Order: sequence, then C-alpha cells, then structure tokens
Amino acid sequence: MPEYLFISGFKGNKESEDREEAYRSALEEEGIPFRQENIGYGQFYLKSIDVVREYLSSHDMPDAFVCANDTMAMFVIKYLNDHGYRVPEDVIVTGFDHTKEASEYQPSISSVERSLFESGTQAVRFLEQLWEGKEVPLNSLVPAHLVLNQSCGCTKHTKLDLNRINQEKLRDITRRDMFIHHITELWRDVSEKKSVENMLEVICSYLDFFDWDAFNFCICDDIITQGIKRSKRVHGYSQNMTLVKCRKGKPLEMEPVFYPDILPPLDLQGKEGLRLSFVPLYLNQRTVGYLWISAKYCMQEASMVYALLTVMNSAIIDLCLLKEKDTLVDKLDSMYVRDELTKLYNRFGMRRFVEKIMKVAKRDNKFIMCIELDLDGLKKINDTYGHDAGDNAIVQVANAMRQASERREVCIRSGGDEYLVFGIAEREGDAGDFIQRVEEYLEEYNERNSWPYEVSCSCGYCVHPAAEVQSLEEMVTEADKLLYQVKARKKTIRIS
Repeated sequence: MPEYLFISGFKGNKESEDREEAYRSALEEEGIPFRQENIGYGQFYLKSIDVVREYLSSHDMPDAFVCANDTMAMFVIKYLNDHGYRVPEDVIVTGFDHTKEASEYQPSISSVERSLFESGTQAVRFLEQLWEGKEVPLNSLVPAHLVLNQSCGCTKHTKLDLNRINQEKLRDITRRDMFIHHITELWRDVSEKKSVENMLEVICSYLDFFDWDAFNFCICDDIITQGIKRSKRVHGYSQNMTLVKCRKGKPLEMEPVFYPDILPPLDLQGKEGLRLSFVPLYLNQRTVGYLWISAKYCMQEASMVYALLTVMNSAIIDLCLLKEKDTLVDKLDSMYVRDELTKLYNRFGMRRFVEKIMKVAKRDNKFIMCIELDLDGLKKINDTYGHDAGDNAIVQVANAMRQASERREVCIRSGGDEYLVFGIAEREGDAGDFIQRVEEYLEEYNERNSWPYEVSCSCGYCVHPAAEVQSLEEMVTEADKLLYQVKARKKTIRIS
C-alpha cells in the first residue's frame, strides 16, 4: 500500500481544510486508507520543512509528499535535495496552484491549475445578479486541471532557460521602477491644476507612459459639492456620481451616473482574460469613489497601487479644498528616490544627492570616500531560513550604515545584497572608521538577536581628494575591485 504525507496549510484555516478534504476524498476514490497522523501543517510556507524533518525522524521515506501549495513543495524539494534525496527518483513531490515559480523550478513541480479566469467570470456574473436583486447559489464549482511535470516523474528533466527567466524579472523590475517614476511626474503635473477638467487632461496625457488602455474613475457628487468635512455620508456611495472616462486616442468624457449604475460595462464573452484593476478611493475613512484601469498587465504590486492611490486621493482633496500638496509631493518623491525595504536611497537618489556632495567637497578642498558593501551569504540565508530572514539581514546592514553615518553620508542600496556609501571625508582614514562602526553594530546585533544565523558584510573602499576625482563611476569600480579581493580572502579562510 503506498504511503503519502499530506502537508496542509494552517490548522483550522478554511482554505487548508478545503484542500485537506479534497485530498481525503481523492484517497477514498482510489481505495487508499486516510490516516490523520499522515497530515502535517506547513502553514503554506517555510514550516513545511519542519513537517518533513519531523516525519522522517520516525518514518521511512514515503512514496510522495503531497503539498497544499507550490511554495511548500519548493521548500520540501530544497530540503530533500540538501539531505541527499532525489526528486522524483527517491520520492514524489506535488504542489497546488501551478504558479510560474513552480513551473520554472528544477525539477518543475506537478501541480493543479485552478481556472482563475472562469472563476473570475462566474464571480462577476454573480455580483451583477446580486446587484440586480437576484438570488445566486451559495457555491459554484469550477473545474481545475492537473499539470504533470518533473517532480512526479511524469516528464523528463529539461534545461532551465535562465536567460529568459532573468529577462522577465528584469522587465518586471524596470516596469515597476518606471511606473513609480511616471506616477511621481504625474503628481507634479496634476498638482498645478485647479479644475477637474484640467486634472483629467493631464491624466489622459500619461496613458501611454503607463501603458494603460483606459483610465476611468467615479466620484461621489456630495464630495465635490459639499466638500470632505461637510458631507455627512461615511460609507457606501452617494446617489449621484460623476463618471470620468479617459481612453487612449479618444477625447475626455464626463457624464452623470446614478447609484447603483456605476459599474462600467464588461464583456465577459471573450476568450482573453481582462486585465482590469478596480481600486476604491478613500479620504479620512470616507468613500469618495473608485478607479477602474484597463492595462496590458495586472497592477498587483503594492507599491504601484499605493502610489496610484496617493496621487488620486490627493488630487481629489485638492479639487475639493484647493489646499497645498507639498507634503504628499515629498512623500511620493521619497518613494521615487528611496528603497522600499531598507529606506536607504536607491540609484535614483544616488544620482540626485551624490553630485551635490561632490560639488561641496571640491569647493571645500575635502576628500571623497566611496565604500561598497556586500551582505555575506544572503542566498544561504534565503534558502535555509526563508526570504523573511533574508529581508531582515538586508535591513540590518542598512541600519548599521545609518548608525555609522556621522557626517550625513549618502547611504544607498544599489542591488539585492549590495550597498554604496558616498561621503565627504576629512582624511583617508574616515572610510575605515565608517566600516569599523558598521562591523561593531552588526557584532552587537548578532549577540542579541534571536535568528539562527549571523549578519555580516564585506567592504571595499577608496578615498581621494575631491579635486582629483574625474567621475563617481570610477570610484565605484575601484571600490568594487577591492571588495572582490576582501570576499576572495574570506572565502580562502573558510576553505582552509
């Protein structure tokens, strides 16, 4: 009789219970007995490794690990590979959800693909029926599809196309950065306008920049006519609303609509998925309207949605109250020049502020120091303890840099585990002092923290009279070479 271990999500969680019940039903259909002791709770993430470790400490290797999502399946395979087991030769591992990451994993993970388009279509139809006062069924089943890949031995191993994957990731990162850049510029342009029409003309001019096909929003009339403070309505929408349509290549349209006829018409008959983003607008916990954006991509990243909401909410405040927007401009600008995770400057911020440092240093006949730092062992931390642990390590190095700054040095996160520091120095030894303060901070942190790993970094630096510096890029290149030598020495010490 085959032996299986099912790794569920959270105990008592509805999603976990549904997937566990489906697993139980599948076993019964095949005449395989279900045993409660062969259920572990991996919490849909890193805890799945603990489940496997505990099971193997008292059992032989089962025929398969059946995971309730693809993320746990990837963690399980990583753990098995690290301990000398082969998938699928020694044991089968399956997942659920058929994510892109699981498909590109090695081995690619056999999974179950849910019909999200059909589910979304059905959900919208039910919402329309509820909106019309009709009754809808409490449950509606949409078929899922089994996807057979390498982790069950159903397909042969293929070479991973790393170039394609890296290109896709680079495209996503570039698109996000350009979105933040354009939303900042949009805000600055909108902030100069003092009417609904002028504001919308600016938005329409940005459709191409954002790669949007259409941008619509609906505003409650009581907010426009009565203002934020005088409107007594808090939740829901007002009876009278104004629908604004901005479509590529077409003139701006504004028309009155009446609640509940505020939803745009949707064509649910096409075979292609509709990439629409609906975002509610709030001001001081008060509903003021909603946005509807049709784009060539799904705007799911939190930073993109947050930036968009910041602009639109603030624009509405301005239209209603005609107040200054300097505070929110600074907030958006900070999003543009600062790294979201560490709050250090990003490369945009580096270009903006380092040139100023160079001018001051040359004027005052000072030194310029450039320090490059590299977080040690980030990949190992991510692979062993998860990305939350890796993010924590990244943040701690950033905290150490801030703590070490005594002369308002510009601290930059230049890459995933890479950092730069530019500053005005009084002497060549200032860079070494800065690095020492960073190392002292991390040593103290490692002594008091509860993570099962240590945070450390390698550093390379150069210091030159500002008058002799031709370009910042040359200093970065020099510091990078010295950093490489430091990391090579560390590697040699570990090997010996």
